[in-house]
Amino acid sequence: MAQRIRYLVSLLVLIALTACGGQGGGPLGERPVLTPPTTQVLDEGERNSLVAVEADGTLLFSVAPSLEAGDVVVSEPTAAAPHGLLRKVTAVREEGGMFVVETDGAELRDAVHQGSLEVHLELDPADIASSTALHSGIELQSLGYQLNTDFGTGGLLRATGSLQIDPVIDLSIDIGCDDTVFGVCAEIPDLNVHVEVGLNETANLSLEGDEDLEFDAEYGVATHNFEPITFFIGPVPVVLTPRLEIYLTAQGSLTATLSFEVDQEIGLAAGFEYNSDDGFSDLSRNDSSFDSSGVDFSGDVSAEVAAGARFEIRLYGVIGPYGSLEAGASLAASQEGLVGSGGTLWQLKGCLAGSVGISSVDVLDLDYEKELFDLCAAVASETNDPPTVVLAAPGPGTQIFVGEAVTLSALVDDRDGQTVSCDWESSRAGDSLPSGCEGKGTFGTTGSRTLTVTASDPTGETDTDSVTIEVEPLPDILVTITNPEDGTALGNGDPITLSGSASGGSGPYDYVWYLHHPTDDSGNGGDVYQIGTAASIEWGPNDTLGTIDCRTFDWARLELEATDENGFEGSRSVMITISNIC
Repeated sequence: MAQRIRYLVSLLVLIALTACGGQGGGPLGERPVLTPPTTQVLDEGERNSLVAVEADGTLLFSVAPSLEAGDVVVSEPTAAAPHGLLRKVTAVREEGGMFVVETDGAELRDAVHQGSLEVHLELDPADIASSTALHSGIELQSLGYQLNTDFGTGGLLRATGSLQIDPVIDLSIDIGCDDTVFGVCAEIPDLNVHVEVGLNETANLSLEGDEDLEFDAEYGVATHNFEPITFFIGPVPVVLTPRLEIYLTAQGSLTATLSFEVDQEIGLAAGFEYNSDDGFSDLSRNDSSFDSSGVDFSGDVSAEVAAGARFEIRLYGVIGPYGSLEAGASLAASQEGLVGSGGTLWQLKGCLAGSVGISSVDVLDLDYEKELFDLCAAVASETNDPPTVVLAAPGPGTQIFVGEAVTLSALVDDRDGQTVSCDWESSRAGDSLPSGCEGKGTFGTTGSRTLTVTASDPTGETDTDSVTIEVEPLPDILVTITNPEDGTALGNGDPITLSGSASGGSGPYDYVWYLHHPTDDSGNGGDVYQIGTAASIEWGPNDTLGTIDCRTFDWARLELEATDENGFEGSRSVMITISNIC
């Protein structure tokens, strides 16, 4: 790749000016390269004789190098200096058969008084010197990753998915001099630096949790150390060593359950420009596409998951430009509706962040750090739907006696999966009604009244249903039907046990079961069939009606009549439906 990259590098390489009083003149990119006489680039023999570079910058040579105090020594990578050298010589001596060169830090402008370097570097997995997967559950495949981690929560929270990145580095350095003497700059050279690191990312991320949990975790996915890459300003080598750290973050809280998935296509860049006269100006761009699916939750949720990359560009092994770029999704959700959202149950946002800096006091004399952007935009949301309710019992044809306990039942549904509560009201005072969507109620007076049930979800959305019933005086002979319940649905061929009993008067009782079919939903009309003469009988609709047409749905009324030994009678009816779905 290094050879390929060199074809992407546009260099201004010209012979240094040597004329007395020569002027640079012209734009920086058109000026000839100037290197002062003190710039000493190690040749191959000197590089091979470099034995060691100590922590304090002292260089040890096995053969005497052509160096003296005041020189700026520059070198391509060697075995002893794998990231190259840019140092200022302070002393040279021979000691124990070795040649010791003491050095201090140097700036690139000490070695180059005028020249330019432009690099467009697409980081190639083939140039990775070493990679480390930093967390179990991470499958490392070049610059692609399969993710599966619980962030150290013992399985209470889990992120899964895939990540593919494509990093690009753009770097230009322009050094210029307006006044030269004998080919040497007579002033501090001007410096222009342009750095931009781009990251194209494709990711699929899923986050799941099933616990009352707070979390704020970051886990390293992988670290990639790239081989040093050498470029030249004239004869002076400039050695860059990129480094990437890929990471995954999750933060937030949930009170019950959470799951969501997001696909993201991201293009991010972070950088800066520096000019000796104008200082720093920021560079950034961001393009994003998010697509969400599978949002599911209960309770309250505030959660964010993001994948990011931290980058460093080392110059001669010393940290230079650095920064981070990350992208992910944030979910806010509540079954009671998000505060101030007008009934929104959940909202998923795509979030981007980028920062940049440079810490290159030795090489470029620059120190800077800036957060460039921290953005979130809505990707998807769901607004609350009201619940639905159907008053299932009692029906308009249900036979009800004053003071008798009657089942009140409401069928509720909520598309959002929320818990729905029910409240009952009667148009007459003195009735005792249940709390909840099903329970027993009693009616203290005879006559007509309207029952209304109101279903409410946690956001306050409601739905109602009503029925008008007639409450009759309590008869002398009170008949009770225990099976089937009012509103039971039967298939034409479904057998059922009809069960009832009587009280009051003087037993024993004679029982007769009747079927009224077909009726309206209040039990009016229809033919009357006697179907049994015991308190409990086995019966099926086709025993009486035969096989009815396919897809028929009819109302019917089952009636149990009881007569005591004195001839007093009582009866009770329940409404059923009969169908034959073929």
